[in-house]
Parts: sequence; C-alpha cells; structure tokens
Amino acid sequence: MLCHIVTSVSPLLRSPCLSVSAAMSIHTLPAEILDAVCRDLSPTHLAAFARSAKPILPVARRLLYREISISTPNLFLVHTLAEKPSLALHVRTFTIRSEPSSLFDSFYRLLAIALANMKDLTSLSLFVDPSASWVIASPRLPFYPRLSHFASSFSFNAHVAAFLTKADALLQFEIDNFVDITGPPIPPLPSTCIPRLSKFIGCPRVANAIVPGRPVHTIHLLEGDITETDIIQLAKSSAPIIIFDATTSCQPTPLLDTFTQFMPRLNYLRILTTCNLPDPLHLVSYFF
Repeated sequence: MLCHIVTSVSPLLRSPCLSVSAAMSIHTLPAEILDAVCRDLSPTHLAAFARSAKPILPVARRLLYREISISTPNLFLVHTLAEKPSLALHVRTFTIRSEPSSLFDSFYRLLAIALANMKDLTSLSLFVDPSASWVIASPRLPFYPRLSHFASSFSFNAHVAAFLTKADALLQFEIDNFVDITGPPIPPLPSTCIPRLSKFIGCPRVANAIVPGRPVHTIHLLEGDITETDIIQLAKSSAPIIIFDATTSCQPTPLLDTFTQFMPRLNYLRILTTCNLPDPLHLVSYFF
C-alpha cells in the first residue's frame, strides 16, 4: 500500500500545483503515512511538495528543521529560528561553525534567542567566537531534558557551568582545549549536575574538575600535559575508565605504572609524548 501511495505522490512533485481532488486525497492520508512518504524525499523535493500541498506543510517543517547545520552561507537560518519559535521547536540537532571575525554582536543576540527557542535539542555544537559564551547564559534559556551531546569552542567559564546545570541528560561534553594555568579558577559545578556524563573531551585542568564522581568512561585530553597526579584524580570517575587519550612530557614508564594501578579496566590507551625519545614526537598506543 505504501509503495502505491509513494508512486501516486511522486508525479505531484513534478507539477507546479495540485488538483483539488489530489489535494483532498492527500488530506485524508494518516499522519504516519505522510511522514513515511516525506522522509524519502530530498530537502529540495520536500520543500516543493510542501508548497504544493498544504497538508504536507507541518510534516515538512518538522523534517526540514530537525537537523540544522549552519555556516557562513546560511547564517540567515539563525534569524528564522529566533523570529519563529514554532519552527525552532522542531530542531533536534543544531551545529554552527563560523570564523569569529565574520560575526557581529547583533548576530550573537539572535543566536541567543534562537537557542532559547530550541527547547527539545538532543545535540548542540557551537564553534564560534570563544568570547561569545554569553549566548548560552540567557535568562530565557530553558532546561534541556533531552540534550545528550554538547560541544563548543568556549573555555570552561561561569556561562558554560550555568548551562550544564540545565542539561541533566548530557552524555558527551566537549570543551575548548586551550590550556591557561594562570587563568581564573574553574567555576564550581554542583555534584548533582550532568549525572550521566560518559565522555569528556577537553584539557586536563577542566577534566580534573568534572570527571571525578561522574560515570565517565571515555576521556580525550587533546592538549595539556598529563601527569601521574592527573591520572589519579581522573580515576575517581564513578565508572571504570575504558578509553584514555592524552599528551605528556613525562616519562612514559611511570605513567604506565600509574595507569595499571588506578585504571585497571582500560581497553585502549593512547599517549603522545615528547620525553627522551629520538624523534620530536612519539605516539604510543596500547590495546588491552
């Protein structure tokens, strides 16, 4: 039956308009059938179909706005999501990547409004000007009960910490890897915050503040200098560490002894070290 419906609908996409009888027949289709038909269409065809058949419009909007990826050519979408909350409610995955110098404060104000409208996000990635972390600190920003993934170019500051208190379902957290040991202290994070976190990507300084007491089993420290003290601190995760990836300038042998003692459940260990080796960089990977 579904194949017959798809075959019947396909010619409609090539027509500039629908006949009254065709529109009425589409109007009588169950919502799940309309959804199945629309899922098989490309975004271009889906948009054209929605313009031709009014009953398709709600289904098309939900599918077209479900996953939004923004770069310089389509920045106008932020304005749309800020001005039309009904459309922003459909967004589940939102990603924006842009050079910091290409955006103005007015754009970030719209972005803050758009984020406040996207209440059902499951994944959020913000790779913009690191100084614009205030966009996730708006008083209008809702709780995100479904958000499981958050990545950004922001440093871990009070704005990010406040945002995490609104994302209890978070599983994966990626923060800027910039290491500034002379910077301000890491803002405190309540022990009840992000209780389900399982994967962390960032620098050792932030990892030491977040991982202990949470069920993190995967750690990627892409910058910074891991030490034995860090390993002992990160081993305080409430779940066994299974995957660990880091860089160090320390002797690798003492580190391996510390890993063996404090992270006995490791399945994969990858250490990039510059210490007393013939080559400038040496990559050591271990599979257990």
